[in-house]
Amino acid sequence: MFENGRWVFGVGVTALAITVASAAFGLTRAIHLDQGTPVSLLTVEHDSRESALIALGELAFKSDFLLEASPLRTLGTNMTCDTCHPDGGARDIVFFEGLSDKPGNLDVTNRAISLIEDGVYNPLNVPSVRGAKHTAPFGRDGRFESVEDFTLFAIANEFAGGIPSDLVIESLVAFQENLPFPDNPLIDLSGRLSDAAPAAAKRGEEIFNRPFPNDPNMTCGTCHVASDYFLDHKTHDVGSGRRGRAGKEFETPTLRETVFTPPYFHDGQHDSLAEVVDYFDTYFDLGLTDDERADLTSYLEVVGGGTLQEPAANAPIHPATALTLLDLSLTDDDWLLTRMLVTQLSTELDRWRGAPEAPPEATIDAWIALMRRIEAQTKVQDFAAARATLQDLEIAIAGTAGG
Repeated sequence: MFENGRWVFGVGVTALAITVASAAFGLTRAIHLDQGTPVSLLTVEHDSRESALIALGELAFKSDFLLEASPLRTLGTNMTCDTCHPDGGARDIVFFEGLSDKPGNLDVTNRAISLIEDGVYNPLNVPSVRGAKHTAPFGRDGRFESVEDFTLFAIANEFAGGIPSDLVIESLVAFQENLPFPDNPLIDLSGRLSDAAPAAAKRGEEIFNRPFPNDPNMTCGTCHVASDYFLDHKTHDVGSGRRGRAGKEFETPTLRETVFTPPYFHDGQHDSLAEVVDYFDTYFDLGLTDDERADLTSYLEVVGGGTLQEPAANAPIHPATALTLLDLSLTDDDWLLTRMLVTQLSTELDRWRGAPEAPPEATIDAWIALMRRIEAQTKVQDFAAARATLQDLEIAIAGTAGG
């Protein structure tokens, strides 16, 4: 389908700095991994296939198994989608020495990690995928019409991770399209500021919708359509290209959640929204005063702000959820996804040991043993035997109080 690119919960975010030597590329790389909240499969009961797919998608998104074949392994790190997009967002911590010119940027067309080497040092800004359901097209140059196309390209080409199964891609799409923008009570459903917005932001909104002095048919809102998530779903050349990308068109980015996603522009050349305002003031010859630039910046900060969702605390464990998820992966004869599931489910059951509501340790041991048997059977492609073992697991869980 293509030819040739915070729902952050606010807690539990970790940053890991690793320095490794890579003889293959003659560089010492400082690798900063910024990861979102841990996966928690057994705290959710699923009443639909879509709900289960979202859970599987989050698991794949945060599992290093997905990029197991990637050259990133040679850099001494087990990178995941979540490394650059914690909980679907983007943070300016990710930094690969030799691949990044600043935190938050990564050259995804470098032979060290990619199948699409272009011979140019041109790091791109790591984007957020929150709100992906509403923000087509995808890729900084807008070449992908769907989340599915972009996801497959990123895994198989940008990071050379191999071709995922159809179920893994379907799950990743479901997860990404379920990621919401931060809740923002200061804007309404049409994107207009509410009465509670600061006065400076309201003045900035007027500037945002004011015709340009040199083009009365143009406003900031012409491309960033407030009623459509501040998008026009097109690409434009706004003079931002550099390092071999001059004269190139890039997608119109949404203005939602921008407070959480610096640096800005396709190559992260601007570190603040105030810098972005200064750039466009000069590029379009808007003639803004210092106060007007400050007001427009205030408007962008309000539109791009909001409240990040918190995870549920002390949610109960539902062992039967394991059956729902394993049945989905086995129905599709998907060994890799089954492997991810068994690894994660075993970890969560181990952590449950000793809790007041948990079954005896021997029972948990028996469940984990059956899951590991399922994984072993799928590894040798004996999915009929794996499904029979899943029935044994179902009987074991059903026969346990609280299962």
